[in-house]
Amino acid sequence: MSEAITADSTDFEESQTSSKIDDANKIVRKYVMATVVPSVIPLPRVDIALISGIQMKMIHSLCNLYGVKFFKDIGKETTATLIGSVTPVALTPIAMSLIQVIPVIGQASGTIGLLTLSSASTYAVGKVFTQHFETGGTLLTFNAEKVKSYYAEEFEKGKEAVDDIKPGKSDTKASTNKK
Repeated sequence: MSEAITADSTDFEESQTSSKIDDANKIVRKYVMATVVPSVIPLPRVDIALISGIQMKMIHSLCNLYGVKFFKDIGKETTATLIGSVTPVALTPIAMSLIQVIPVIGQASGTIGLLTLSSASTYAVGKVFTQHFETGGTLLTFNAEKVKSYYAEEFEKGKEAVDDIKPGKSDTKASTNKK
């Protein structure tokens, strides 16, 4: 009898974890889509500031989901450290933002580049924090250096998934990128 109870409670815990990961993936998807708007704003640094704000709000939402206390300053610092740990990735959105001031060609290429990079970065940040919170971590225990290779891996997956997580697309490919 106790074996049946143990098996049932294990199944229940796995179901809760799976449901929480599904909710986390929905949060990440929502904020990845939100990065589309600032990516098309042809104002250097304004777009980057808005994208950073979107990423902070995503981390805040993930903290709420996992019952983790959110600290705005720590969230900003950890995200900047994480994104900055992959230097070319950190500098490229700034370059794309600045390219947008060049009429026509600069605007088109800067917008497309910034859209892809900001969406992939937001995707990777969301996946990193989801994994961290799933393992019981908090913002206070987050170590960007320890997860930078996972961030880089998820960033590449995010670039591939950008087309599939835009509004109107099915979730089939995006859901295969779950860990």
